[in-house]
Amino acid sequence: MESYRPPRLDREDAICPYCRAQGSLTNFPLYQRSPENVTPFPLNRMAAPRHPYLPLTQRLPDGRTTVFSASRCVECSRLLLWGNETLLFPPFSVRPLALGALRTMYASEVAQIEHAQLIMDLAPAAAAVMLRHVLLALCAPLGYSPQSNASYVVFLDGKLRGEIGKHSCETQRTLLKRGCVRNDVPLEPDTYDAHDDAQTVIALLKLIEYIAQTYFSGA
Repeated sequence: MESYRPPRLDREDAICPYCRAQGSLTNFPLYQRSPENVTPFPLNRMAAPRHPYLPLTQRLPDGRTTVFSASRCVECSRLLLWGNETLLFPPFSVRPLALGALRTMYASEVAQIEHAQLIMDLAPAAAAVMLRHVLLALCAPLGYSPQSNASYVVFLDGKLRGEIGKHSCETQRTLLKRGCVRNDVPLEPDTYDAHDDAQTVIALLKLIEYIAQTYFSGA
């Protein structure tokens, strides 16, 4: 999974958040009908004709104006909605994970992963809680037991340490610390940490994808 990179309306090489195609977005403005009391063509023929449609905008309480526009991906034909240069829909910015056998073995956990991806931009702390629950669920088939192991985080760290010859082992331990440790204290799955951000969610998604490919690929 690549580094977190939100789509940008002003970039020609913008990445589609649906299919991850690069430079595939075609941008176009959105319009609304003019008020009914505005005639498209004024009675005075010398005056400039009025357009029957106006740009779709919304005036905010602070006086600023949001101009809405859309983009269409030429690869997957899906639409994106923008408010000025802010992506409003879809509310996610990462490609689908390579989860392999997890998609059939752990359908409920996969649904949580996909939901976390949907809300990661709007509510990253809630998404992180969901993904830590997924990590805990994946620890059980790997040998984790709440009675014999102090913490699922310590257990996972030990598993990653045991990946002899895996060059990415230290990278995955860094992801584990980023997503599940605060001030050197492992977070419980139910812990809601307001400091969790999109980068925390990305770290957890990368770690889950690694675990799926390393321990569940041949299941």
